[in-house]
Amino acid sequence: MTYPDTLVRGISDKNTVDPDDSKPAVGAMNFKEVGRSDSYKELSINWVDDEGAISEIRNRRKENGEIQFKAGLALVNRKKIEVHLADSIMSKEFCYERKPDPENKYHGNLLMNAKKKIERMIVAVLCYNCVDEIQPPLEE
Repeated sequence: MTYPDTLVRGISDKNTVDPDDSKPAVGAMNFKEVGRSDSYKELSINWVDDEGAISEIRNRRKENGEIQFKAGLALVNRKKIEVHLADSIMSKEFCYERKPDPENKYHGNLLMNAKKKIERMIVAVLCYNCVDEIQPPLEE
């Protein structure tokens, strides 16, 4: 399977973006247990195959019509992930997948199956070493 060099993560909580360095805090990347048979936790992302991936996540709305990602979008560099998290990828503590759904052909997940201490380290590396840019949210 081929993957683009960039993925995007929507950020809902303004408190999880550091305004001084434009990096997300670790709270912006909370992996969730979803009952997978392989025990991986998921972090939902869009693979940036084209500009549609960013538009899809930027324009996503909650059921009440509010913008879902009020704190903006984190553009994450997949090649930096592979460099900075090589050991975790090799040990299968961290990986990623494409998982398109009928409403979002760009959808995928970052996947984590690690002890809590390692999980915290991986999330910190993602936030501080692999995010290239935080784009501002849409204005309501």
